[in-house]
Amino acid sequence: MENAGTNNAVILFTRFPKPGKVKTRLIKALGSQGAADFHASMTRKIVNHITPALHSLNINLTIFFTGGTALQMQQWLGQNLQLYPQQGNNLGQRMEHALTQTGKRGARRILLIGSDCPGTNTSIINAGFSRLHHHDLVLGPAHDGGYYLVGCRMNGTTAAAIHGIFQNIPWGTATVLKK
Repeated sequence: MENAGTNNAVILFTRFPKPGKVKTRLIKALGSQGAADFHASMTRKIVNHITPALHSLNINLTIFFTGGTALQMQQWLGQNLQLYPQQGNNLGQRMEHALTQTGKRGARRILLIGSDCPGTNTSIINAGFSRLHHHDLVLGPAHDGGYYLVGCRMNGTTAAAIHGIFQNIPWGTATVLKK
């Protein structure tokens, strides 16, 4: 990885903003194109908010995406990004894969954030990495019962435990964080 000095990485999870395939709960209010535009705007906002800080701190931003091709993602978000397709049958498997693969590329402290939390900013990223100096796992709780951030310190114990923390979770419910 390019961040060999810090060994820190941020993973952004997102979808290509295809109308009818993103923010489906908002389609009734915004229409398919409106929901896709809203999703695209939130994703760009997060990338724009955190990229300068990540560059100044020498932290890699890796985007794991679904719903499009790498070329479509580059045309949407830019050419100079590390892009990887999400892999797995559910959100837990996709997060586990992204964290594991990023760890295999050399990152030792990793934060995974979603593209639907436009309030994610530099101070949240800094706080997450700061907590990873003292904890193997950090979660940023969300108001809906889920979480907006998963952070882990990759070592032998944590790498093995990642598999278990994403199993048997009722994704999309108000009990995700509790489980």
